[in-house]
Amino acid sequence: NLSLVDTFANFDGDAQPDCTDSNDDNDPDPDVTDCDDANAAIYTGAAESCDAIDSNCNLSLVDTFPNFDGDAQPDCTDSNDDNDPDPDVTDCNDANAAIYTGATELCDAIDSNCDTSLVDTFANFDGDAQPDCIDLNDDNDPDPDATDCNDASVTIYTGAAELCDKLDNDCDTVVDDGVAGTGAACAVASCSALHTSFPSLATSTYYIQGGTMASAVQMRCEMTAQGGGWTVMTPCLARNSFGGTLTTIVAGTASGVDPQCRPYGQDDAGAHAYNYTFNFPPGYTQFTFSSYVAASNAVTGVYTSDLGPAGLVTAWPTNPIGSTGDVTFGNPGLAGPTTSYDVYVAATGYAAGATIPWPGPANTAYSVGPSATQFRIGFGEGGGEFEGWYPWWSGEIWFR
Repeated sequence: NLSLVDTFANFDGDAQPDCTDSNDDNDPDPDVTDCDDANAAIYTGAAESCDAIDSNCNLSLVDTFPNFDGDAQPDCTDSNDDNDPDPDVTDCNDANAAIYTGATELCDAIDSNCDTSLVDTFANFDGDAQPDCIDLNDDNDPDPDATDCNDASVTIYTGAAELCDKLDNDCDTVVDDGVAGTGAACAVASCSALHTSFPSLATSTYYIQGGTMASAVQMRCEMTAQGGGWTVMTPCLARNSFGGTLTTIVAGTASGVDPQCRPYGQDDAGAHAYNYTFNFPPGYTQFTFSSYVAASNAVTGVYTSDLGPAGLVTAWPTNPIGSTGDVTFGNPGLAGPTTSYDVYVAATGYAAGATIPWPGPANTAYSVGPSATQFRIGFGEGGGEFEGWYPWWSGEIWFR
């Protein structure tokens, strides 16, 4: 029949059956070196395609194709290019073995666990898409972290408006500059402290809260006279805000604090002595007087309240119990008063209602030594007249 093939296999359809054909698929490679005799596209030196077939018979599917994890499969056929726990279909980065669904998240610019978030459980003050560890502006204020003095507050940055909050809002290293003492939230310990920090401030009312004060109190600060920095005390501030208390040493017939917050005492042909003490929690080492006036509380008629050297008081708490009286001032923590009316007044009797301005030299600061937190006004008189005192009729006591 002139055919060698007959019914035998003959892949390439030539005149020779495969059993005698030295190149079954009639490609450039004889069967002895061809790794697949039944595919004309597979032979030694064939062009390699990126697939699961070793087209060039070199025992490799990879050849020059990308193969990130270095296994036997090129990336184009590998179902897990980076050989991490996550197949390519769910892995958000096939070229990084540290990035896969469920990986441990690091605080960086990489979504390691493929949850589309860089933040996860990391701190993120401004709630944006970046955790603080990589965010160049953690609080999203006008100042980047590199120059912002507080990365966790949107009201604190270079050039911000200074607020009454005891913080350095504008990052100039000065707290409450321009607003110190203007509200309870930025109250200062004392007028002296305010003057030291901001010596150019004008005399005005400021909020003071120092020492053991439970809340801030509005007080006038004298910022120019006698060197400035004086905290101004008035009778009603002493009474209402600083616990002014009248204590009886020798009882007269009448004593108390009137509606204008002025302490007083009076006797009838006997003696009387009282201490009026109030707190000053910010602490002070000096005091002085401004327009200070005492007044006689003698019974109207022939009686007088008397001052003079004979009644000079030098020790607490007895106060004057002699022929004349005195009005004294100082730190109750010391043995006696610092100064008094009798230091400066010659023997004089004052009729009922007579006012006696402070007789000491003007612009004199009296020292109490170590810082004190209470102040005392002592007053009284002996003798046989119906006499008494309003030791703080009007005016101010300044503390520094």
